[in-house]
Amino acid sequence: MDDYMGAVQMIEKACQLFREHGTPDTAALALEKGAK
Repeated sequence: MDDYMGAVQMIEKACQLFREHGTPDTAALALEKGAK
């Protein structure tokens, strides 16, 4: 993964989604998208 800042942003987004919606599936989807 060459884009470390992009990875950090995706992780932060996943955490935010989990806090807002309480579903780990939503957070996992954001992380999977960032990994591609």
